[in-house]
Parts: sequence; C-alpha cells; structure tokens
Amino acid sequence: MWEESFYVDGKEHGITKQYDYDGNFIGSYEMYHGTGVDLWYSAKGVISEERYFKDGERHGYERWSNDDNKTIYREQHFQNGIEHGICREWNQKCSLSRGFPQYYVNGEKLIKVKYLKACISDKSLPKFQELDNCNYREFPAK
Repeated sequence: MWEESFYVDGKEHGITKQYDYDGNFIGSYEMYHGTGVDLWYSAKGVISEERYFKDGERHGYERWSNDDNKTIYREQHFQNGIEHGICREWNQKCSLSRGFPQYYVNGEKLIKVKYLKACISDKSLPKFQELDNCNYREFPAK
C-alpha cells in the first residue's frame, strides 16, 4: 500500500490519498496544518487506524481496529503528543488484556484512584466509564 500526502512547514496539510498494492484508491483524509484525523485504510473503505492530531502532535484518541472495522484492539489518548488519558488493549476474545486499562496524566502512569482524582481538576482527561471497556467504537465517516 502507498499514500500520497503533502506537507507545509513540516506538518501534514491537505488531502492524503491511499492506494492498495495494485494502485486502486482505497481512502483519503484531510489535515489542516497538522490538525485533523489521520486514517489508515487496510482495504477500500476499511479503516484500520485512526489518530487525532493538533498542530502536528497526537492530540486525542488513537485507535487500531480489528478486521471487522467495528471492534478495536488498542485505544490510547494523547495531549500535545504525550500520553494523557486511558489506554486500553483487548485480546482476541474481545476482553481487556491483562494489565489494562492503564491511566496516564502528562505521560506519567498512575493507578486508577489517582487518575480519577486528577480528572476532577483536569477537564482534558477522558472520564472513566465502564462502558468504554467494551471494544466497540464508531469510526469516522468514510
């Protein structure tokens, strides 16, 4: 697979197009001076990776999907390029992998109780919701 993308001042800008090994168009996304949602397609219309960026840095969720394009096997949250939020990983049985979820504040790994306390004063941290431990997610429109 290959892609065609453009950069301005070292940051992705404009429409990125992705093609399969035979040169067939399989998907695209748009960034504005390093801000937007970076999508990676494994086949036409099938998103396998989703990363949110702000000013060239990971900022928001990063998700890696399974082949069904409805369940994910890894999800992390970032702020200004640093782990900042909840990291989850699922096994092949769609259950949380051992040791997950993990909790981060400004790149520092915390235990859950400290993370929950940090959420009170830091509104940028995603709130913990038991429902989010399920690996079904809606992906951006194709």
